[in-house]
Amino acid sequence: LLHPHSSHVKQRPAGRQPTMGFLRCTCALPSLLLLLLLLTVSCAPAPSRASPNGGAGASADTGGSRGGSSIEEILSQVEIMHLRGEYEDAALLLGEALQEDGGASLPDYLDRLVYCYYLAKEFEVALDLIHLAIDQKLDQLLPTMYYYQGKMYLDSASYLEALESFDLALEVNPGHQSALYSKAALLYRFKHLLHVENYNGELNYNKYYRKARVQVPETADDWENRGIMELFLGKHEAAVESASHALRALPKRGVNLVTRCNAYVSLSDFPSALRDALAMKELALDQKDREGVAALLQLIKQELEEHETKEDTTPPIPPTSARDEDEEDDVVEL
Repeated sequence: LLHPHSSHVKQRPAGRQPTMGFLRCTCALPSLLLLLLLLTVSCAPAPSRASPNGGAGASADTGGSRGGSSIEEILSQVEIMHLRGEYEDAALLLGEALQEDGGASLPDYLDRLVYCYYLAKEFEVALDLIHLAIDQKLDQLLPTMYYYQGKMYLDSASYLEALESFDLALEVNPGHQSALYSKAALLYRFKHLLHVENYNGELNYNKYYRKARVQVPETADDWENRGIMELFLGKHEAAVESASHALRALPKRGVNLVTRCNAYVSLSDFPSALRDALAMKELALDQKDREGVAALLQLIKQELEEHETKEDTTPPIPPTSARDEDEEDDVVEL
């Protein structure tokens, strides 16, 4: 079955030592938007408030931008685009809003902008925006920035750097749910590799899972990471529920379909697993993911055929006679 964390970016170059610093991109910025942000961000005002999860929400300010549209209206449009899987278009919408107000709304939009590029797998752009948050000392956004950095390292199989990024997020906000779940899942799955890489931090995944589990999920990321951890722990019904919550906000997010599909297979609910596998097939996938989905579909179809064969060959249960039923009633009464 597909692993929820498939690789989408290049592996760490051979011989490179793990560091606590940010991954620096050496390529040219792919859009003029980032250059504009770098030139105009110095005029950005201090943000009005932080989100409950350390930066994954918008400010309460409803100041105008994009031709009079409020921040809340623009963020609502972004959510609608996320429902359609239009992550790059959502990023462009936020970029246009920033251009129109000269970067004044950067603290309100930056975490969402990073999120859009992360969902679109434009990791180099997302990392440059993370560096921008650090440079501008947008402290209320740092936990979420470190968390996304960790997720991008995780997708590139750089497990030590991912763990260090989650540690940085939890250092600033010890209750950051997504960072707690992500660290727990990473420790659970790759603890042996972290031993090899000489990680000196806490390796008890259950400590972080329990701390996250007592909280109510607030974002799609919280539900996503909760579902992944529940799948790893064999809590398949809970994993289905958590992944379904995440899919309500991000129906085109493949990792949640993978989580739920795996859970359905473990529960022997093959029709539901087949439905999710077919939904994954419709997503824009690279060659590696297409091969994985094809293998998953084949496995589910085989399981369905075997299940149907067993049902056809099972002998019918003979009907109970009236006398037998009376005798059974007597036994119950006794």
